[in-house]
Order: sequence, then C-alpha cells, then structure tokens
Amino acid sequence: MVAAIIQARNGSTRLPGKVMMTLAGRRVIEHVVERVQAAGRIRAIVVATTNEEADTTMAEFLSHRGIEVFRGSTHDVLDRYYQTALSRGFKHIVRITADCPLIDPKIIDQVVQEYQKKKVDYCANVLERTFPDGLDVEVFSFEALTRAWQQTQYPAEREHVTLYIRRHPEFFSLANVALNPSLGKERWTLDYPEDFDLIERVLQETSRNGHIASFREILQCLDDHPAWRELNERFCKY
Repeated sequence: MVAAIIQARNGSTRLPGKVMMTLAGRRVIEHVVERVQAAGRIRAIVVATTNEEADTTMAEFLSHRGIEVFRGSTHDVLDRYYQTALSRGFKHIVRITADCPLIDPKIIDQVVQEYQKKKVDYCANVLERTFPDGLDVEVFSFEALTRAWQQTQYPAEREHVTLYIRRHPEFFSLANVALNPSLGKERWTLDYPEDFDLIERVLQETSRNGHIASFREILQCLDDHPAWRELNERFCKY
C-alpha cells in the first residue's frame, strides 16, 4: 500500500502558524490534504505533526474532519516519519510537506508510478530541480526509511527526513522524475507573506467551485498575470 505522510507544524519561524492560516477561504492544511486525497495512487493519508501545544489546535481540527493525525518529535522529523509509518504498517511512503498548498495530484501519481515501475528505494522530483518549488514529491520504502532512522546521527539528517537516503546512493537505489522544459525557477511554496499573497491570488483565480487546478493551469494563470511572479521573486533560489 502506498500511503502519504504530510509533514506539518505551526512553529515556522518565517511565517508562524502558516499551516492554519486561511487561504482562499480554507486552511492551508485543508488545501494540502484535499490535493493529496485527489491522487489516485494514494491509499492512506496521515498528517504527522509535533507534540507541541502549538500544534494541538491543528491536530484537533484535522481529527474532527476525519483526517488521521500522528504526533511525535518536533526536531527529529525522521523519527516522526518512522514512528508514523511503523504505527500504521506503511510499506511505501509518499512524503509531502504542508507548505505546498498547490501540490498537483497528478504529479504525485507520476512520481509514485515511476517508483513502482523502477522498483527503487527512493524516487522524487527534487534530485534535480525541474518542477516548481512547492510541487515536491518524494516516495520511498519503509526499509529505506528504517535504515536511515537506524544509521544516521547527524542533526541535519534527523531534521530532513530523506537527506541520509539522498546522500548515500551507495546504499540506496534512487530515481528522479524530471520536467522538460524545466520550470525549476518557479516558486509556489509557502514560507513568507509574499508567497502567501501569490498563492492566494492563484487559488482565487483557478480553484472556483472546488476545482483542483493542475500545475499547467497554475502556470497559465501566472503567465496571464506576470506581475504576480514579482511578489515573491526575491526568494527564488534558482
């Protein structure tokens, strides 16, 4: 079974409380969950948050809406993922972060399909940045997650769930899904107020009547409103 674990917490230093902010009439975390639910190859979803009091409101909000929640370590996110997967018996895990309210269900399916086709330990669309930042999808086996959880002691590799896997291709088989031509310079993730302003406008324009816009529709929307890209362009990394 392929299951999605959505990493979420309210303790962001750059945009505090962002996952529970109201974006185009709905909470940010609602947008993320809804889009992951729309992926055809996902069979279960759990939001993995922290044991911090600051995340209690979010955990209760999701639970009241029938969304499974697991609460674990704040800084050892690798352990949080491992314990979530272990407790649910997940064998194949899709990692999504809650700062991606424009995540495309079809891209999730595309990465999962490539993971299954190539029978690798880890498949993603981030080993080479060709998709817009904010459409990040990683898929890996529970065995790979377990080895990372057992082996690494570096704080950075405990905080960043897949860093150990990506750093050790001698231990793991890796695959990347690329987009041609590259859209790696696009920034659709939510870290700053300027990102919020851009994503708010995109969702208001593209998501009427519950429609889940594809990344191609979002790209067309931004092409139709080129000034919107200027809102957060100073944070673009590429």
